[in-house]
Parts: sequence; structure tokens; C-alpha cells
Amino acid sequence: MLEIGDVIELEPNFNEDSKKFRSKVVDVGEHSIFISLPTNDSTNTDGVFLIGLTCNAKFVSKNKTAYKFQTKIIGRKKEKILMFELSLPPKDEFIRIQRRSYVRVEAQIKVEVSAMNEEFPTFESITLDISGGGLSVLLPEKHDLSNDVKIQCAFTLPFQCGDRMHFQQTCSVVRISEDNNRKKGSFKFEDIEEKDRQAIIRYCFERQLALRKKGLLS
Repeated sequence: MLEIGDVIELEPNFNEDSKKFRSKVVDVGEHSIFISLPTNDSTNTDGVFLIGLTCNAKFVSKNKTAYKFQTKIIGRKKEKILMFELSLPPKDEFIRIQRRSYVRVEAQIKVEVSAMNEEFPTFESITLDISGGGLSVLLPEKHDLSNDVKIQCAFTLPFQCGDRMHFQQTCSVVRISEDNNRKKGSFKFEDIEEKDRQAIIRYCFERQLALRKKGLLS
């Protein structure tokens, strides 16, 4: 289930600050895995993990299913890098996490859509809506997109504080449809960093409030 290279998120038990740490699986055994030195999500600093520490662990499998499980730091070793050994529970103790549904808001944002391997020319358009899970984009009359194709979307979100945040995000084409003679592509974010997703969710929340104040959203 867990494979070398998988990203794993750790949240130590009895963690008053609810700090989360991110690491990568570097070796997989029958009853344990080795991970690289975990890094704090917020501060980008290394964590202190003592042998015996218990943690909640989360990861997303290769088939995009999210799981969580209880683990303990049972060892450490240094080869080319410092590694920590985590205990693995039986497979029936891995708990599948229901993926969240994200609030989608209407928003017209400039977006640049490009191919991963030059299958089609890059084009610029605008979004029709956006959420923490993906975005919908107005498509040109002639395009070479099809379902399940991986693409890159580049866009910038403005926030109420005056900040602007640029995103260069891998997406998969979920659906291509036509509405009122307009062609629309629905794209899902793939392998998005959680901090980026949270920033997009924050933008959606601010956008919701702005639309509500204008009477454009109930």
C-alpha cells in the first residue's frame, strides 16, 4: 500500500499546537517503513522525533485514495541521509479517509493552460469557477483537450489583504462540456501541496463573502 517516494504526513500525539510534519518514504519493509527527516509544514523546519513517539499518519496511495493509521517511531539510522523507522499496523487497521467536497465559487481569473508534453499549444483563457479541488475554464472553440489528460494551469489569485499568490498547478481533465454555446473544461488539481490548497480555499471564502455583500449570493 505504501511505496517508496510516497509523501507521508505525521501529527504527533499529545501535540498541543497540532503541528503537522511532512516526509517521504525511503524504504518499505513488511512491518515497518523508513522515512526521511520530517519537516514542519508551516515553518519548513526539521522536527524532533524521539524513539517511542506515537503519531497519526496520513498518505495518499498511487490510486489517489487517502488513508490514515497509528504509528510509532521505533528506530533511526543514518546512511546517506538520516532516516526514521515507523511501525506499520496490519492492513485492516489502515482507515480510508473520505475525500472532502470543496465549496466552488464563480470567479473570472486569467489562466494559462499548457500541455505536459507539448500535445497541444498553450492557450490563455479565464476561469468560470474555482474550488479547493479544481477549477473550470472557458475553452477555445478549437482545442485538443480530452478526458484524463494531464495539463498545467498557471493563475494568480488576489486576496483582500492586497497579496497576490501565483500558482503553477498540475491538473487532470475531468470533463469537457458545452453550456449556452460555451465550451467548458472541468479540471481537478493533482498532487497539490496542502498549503496551496488552503490558500485557494481562503480565496474562495473571501470571494463568497464579497459576492454575498453584493447580493449576488444567498
